[in-house]
Amino acid sequence: MPPLLRTFVELLQSMGQMFREVGRTFSIALSPFAEVVLYVLNPVVGRLVVDARKKNKRNDSLLEDRLQELAGSMKKSSELVAEVEAALDARRAAVDQLRLEAETAQQIKDMSDEQRIAVANVLRAEVAREGKKTLWQGATVNGFFFALGVVVTVVVG
Repeated sequence: MPPLLRTFVELLQSMGQMFREVGRTFSIALSPFAEVVLYVLNPVVGRLVVDARKKNKRNDSLLEDRLQELAGSMKKSSELVAEVEAALDARRAAVDQLRLEAETAQQIKDMSDEQRIAVANVLRAEVAREGKKTLWQGATVNGFFFALGVVVTVVVG
């Protein structure tokens, strides 16, 4: 077996081992979809190695093409693993947010009637204060544009 092919086969075997280790290390946190992807990639890589060995017996130039194709497949699979990890991180963040919201809802549920009334009054006061603030901001902006319109009319007219 040529040294280049031997080195490439060893690289593929180590990457297959890496996929198995990633699968074992993160199997608790990974969704079933991600586990399936990781376990599907391992046999695919193995199959591609077997195909590369068969092509070596036939034609070296054909082997080079297959090795390049295999390298592209490995790159694609590593990108897929990165995408799956990113999707899992997003799901974990969503689950954490939902967990916080559920805890808040539980705390609100466990409040007494007096506590609920107090929270409602605080919220009403905050909304009223923001409403007044927004009213004055709107009036100021409208006054500015009115004055600007008057100045433009006097200058142009």
